[in-house]
Amino acid sequence: MLTEVYFSVPPHVIFPNGLTRASEVLHDTIDFLENECPLQRGER
Repeated sequence: MLTEVYFSVPPHVIFPNGLTRASEVLHDTIDFLENECPLQRGER
């Protein structure tokens, strides 16, 4: 089982459409960046 790792200051992502995303847990942030973050030029 993975240990939860927390940020002392959570990163905030603000999208051009005004939506925001913040996460205090490192694993949630990595999951978001790998799977949910918009792709540039169709690259993954």
